[in-house]
Amino acid sequence: MLKLHGEMRTDKVVDINSFREEFKEISKSYKPDLIYNLDETALYYKLIPSKSVCRNRFQGYKNFKDRVSIMLCSNMTGSHKLKPVMIGKPKMPRCFKNFDYGCLVSYYSSQKAWMTGSIFIDWIISFDLQLKIKKKKILLLIDHCPAHSIPQNLDCIKILFFPKNSTGLLQPMDIGIIKTFKTHFMRRKLQYLTDLLETENILYTIHTKN
Repeated sequence: MLKLHGEMRTDKVVDINSFREEFKEISKSYKPDLIYNLDETALYYKLIPSKSVCRNRFQGYKNFKDRVSIMLCSNMTGSHKLKPVMIGKPKMPRCFKNFDYGCLVSYYSSQKAWMTGSIFIDWIISFDLQLKIKKKKILLLIDHCPAHSIPQNLDCIKILFFPKNSTGLLQPMDIGIIKTFKTHFMRRKLQYLTDLLETENILYTIHTKN
């Protein structure tokens, strides 16, 4: 049995074949490593699994709903993965103080921690400038998100929009890639919590013996 990820498929008729023909024609001018795709997702970073291997029943709890938005972008071959874009509410999260977060993520803030037109424009202009320095021109596939505002002065990025209501059918990031990213994030988070609890138990044991 297959588990579906990403957006729900729409009941509306989507002309996928026309898009595939258009993509096939446009992509002839680009090598696979110069064809990129991006997508955003919500990341509930304090969320912990709702299932356990314990057989004994225990009292439930109310899970945290703290959320940031994450945008992932990569080329078709996977040889170039851009730094994830993280969007939160605070202008400078406390966890970033005294920490060089810029080498890991590009952080932005917005009132609702969602992607906005101004954030996207700032990011894509910066990406376009990097490509210009490297003398590369790419094809970027994106969906019709209202926040995906495209400036007119892009020199190295050609935009190709997916048909509306087709993200769950065509969007590569939405067909398992974002799910894999979240799985790795959850695994690392649980490993960190496990190590922290084990360290505290060791320190407690040493303290009580002394």
